[in-house]
Amino acid sequence: MVAENSSEDPRVLLPTDHPDFQQQLRRVSRYKKALSVLSFTLLCLSVILAILLWKSLSGKDSRSKNTVPETINNKFVRNSSQGHVCLTPECILAASTLIESIDHSVDPCEDFYGFACNGWIEKHSIPRGQPQWSVTDQMTEDNLEILRSLLERPLDNIEGTHDTNQYDLIIQQGGISLPFEDFYWDSDKTNSLVSFMSTVVERTNGGQGDPKEIRRQVQEVVELERQLADIGMPEEEMMGKYLTLDEVDELVPSEHMVGSWKDFFGELAELFHKKTRKPSISFNGDTRIWVQYDYIVKLADIVRRPESIQFPSTVTPSKRSLWRNNILNNYLTWQAIQPYIGFLAKDYQKAEHKFMKAIYGIQGREERWRTCVKATNSAMGFAVAPLFIHQRFSQEGKDLAYDMIEEVKETFKRRLEKLDWLDPQTKTLVKEKISNIKTMMGYPDYIMDNKALDRAYESFKVKEHRFFQNQLRFNKFVVQKNLDLFQTKVDKDYWLLISPPTTVNAYYAYSRGQVIFPAGVLQPPLFTEKQPMALNFGHIGTLMGHELLHGFDDIGRLYGPSGHKRKWWPNRTTNAFNSKSRCFVKQYSQKIFSGWNVNGERTLSENIADNGGLISAYQAYQRWAQNFPLDPMGLLPGLSFTEEQLIFLGFARAHCSTTKEKATELRLRIGRHSPSHVRVNTAVKNLAEFAEAFNCPSKSALRLSPDKRCSVW
Repeated sequence: MVAENSSEDPRVLLPTDHPDFQQQLRRVSRYKKALSVLSFTLLCLSVILAILLWKSLSGKDSRSKNTVPETINNKFVRNSSQGHVCLTPECILAASTLIESIDHSVDPCEDFYGFACNGWIEKHSIPRGQPQWSVTDQMTEDNLEILRSLLERPLDNIEGTHDTNQYDLIIQQGGISLPFEDFYWDSDKTNSLVSFMSTVVERTNGGQGDPKEIRRQVQEVVELERQLADIGMPEEEMMGKYLTLDEVDELVPSEHMVGSWKDFFGELAELFHKKTRKPSISFNGDTRIWVQYDYIVKLADIVRRPESIQFPSTVTPSKRSLWRNNILNNYLTWQAIQPYIGFLAKDYQKAEHKFMKAIYGIQGREERWRTCVKATNSAMGFAVAPLFIHQRFSQEGKDLAYDMIEEVKETFKRRLEKLDWLDPQTKTLVKEKISNIKTMMGYPDYIMDNKALDRAYESFKVKEHRFFQNQLRFNKFVVQKNLDLFQTKVDKDYWLLISPPTTVNAYYAYSRGQVIFPAGVLQPPLFTEKQPMALNFGHIGTLMGHELLHGFDDIGRLYGPSGHKRKWWPNRTTNAFNSKSRCFVKQYSQKIFSGWNVNGERTLSENIADNGGLISAYQAYQRWAQNFPLDPMGLLPGLSFTEEQLIFLGFARAHCSTTKEKATELRLRIGRHSPSHVRVNTAVKNLAEFAEAFNCPSKSALRLSPDKRCSVW
């Protein structure tokens, strides 16, 4: 890591080093001390109350039915003779968070999400500047607070769909400013976009220029984006092929471009060669790249045909080509500057916030320190991660998480044997693919080595008090990293820069065959090696199953064991999979939430992963419990749930959330995930194990007859 003009100070200069930011941090220090004392006091009281409650419960012949609704099958509840009570801070925290989340007035067999989450929703309002708030959002907030405190310390005391066998350049769809294609036919949404763009252009021009002319040119750009949105396609339908750069140039004739694709990539490579002094990459007409062919053909048609643009009557035919090129230039200019608007002066940020409010319903703006910490973590997440890991993630936790996902993988393989729609040959190939999936757990080992970390960031130069310029430098750094990978062999041990270890999320990379679980998501309440394993499997185990199942959803199944996107299933098996999937499409499409129907087609991938991940994690815990009949962590204080019930409670609680009306509408229209309420209740009612665990009566809403349950994997 290199900081320019800082020969006396070896630290990396981050946005948080700004004097104004440091002054703001000092203001809140006295509040942090008070909160620390209060937190410790509350923890002690929680321990005392938990012990008293446990003694009260264990002194009876059977557990009080006030703890859980009468519908719960109490014959599964263990008594204190079957294990000790866990009174570690982690167990007390887990018990208290469950107790505060549960709404005992709701029958879990009628509305399990309400039973598991209503208490949490009542106690958590949506913070300013946010469209929604969830358990994982709260974890992200907690991690930001930790990073904030860590970044106050001196950094010099740190301890340490294409051929997926190589990296290729890819040209595919993108480049629209609204989050959903249909919004381009909503005049309120497009007017908000036009106003936002016009304000930015006027501000950039220093107030110069005719506002009416600026708005007219902006409207032309929005109309072009509408046409691009019209030819876009869902991810599962995005197909492509390899073309040489000469062949790509033939699709879009050079008279409609400034130079050729070959020239563009060549000049880009030469620019970075001059900046970094690294060997330049050679591009010529025979260089092969992967192209989303159908989309590029349609894009070329839009660029070619004059009728795609409504020319003013004053524009003569001879000037139409120049006029069209001006629209393309304006469009590309906007696409280049839009990602940076949030890093500019306050009036730019104000315009962006007004636009975000119109689209997402966001009220207020987040505090400046959050912007700074997020930007630092985004640009240098692997550099700040060791600070976080030393404090929040142990090697024991990493090892346990590895063991858990291996258990989930093995359980998934065993489940294949019972699937009568999957032919024997394909079963063998699916097992091979499961074995080939690479697990990235917690963090890459190299970041704990200071020298290796310095080498990774050596070309990223950061300057003090240059927030916007540092963001530009980071993007150049990322582009250079990607160019360095071009035409090299794919290393499946390589962590993508988009997922720093502090991230509260998990991913499945279709073409790379990777599941990634950053240390940021392997935190309480979702995971800790110091709480009962039933909760770990309910929280993070179901997430592991979810990400693993993405390798076999309607998109992931297109990639074979080696990672290539190809046909590797016979038609009969493909048809059976599609038939099974249609059950989910129909089931979820019948759900109405906030006046909107869930889109069963759009959410299919996530619904398959939710359902398959839940049963895989549930059965994985059953296998785990056979090896460890008595959980070494013991029982949670003050709770009388069985291990089976805790798994389902963990699954539900991980999805507790509250959302603003506009954000809910947006999620239902464009989101890949069903609303949390629908995700939880639909997944559990598809499992007989849930109805058995909670002893649900036959006519309960969440106890389906076998012929009405949906299942693929």
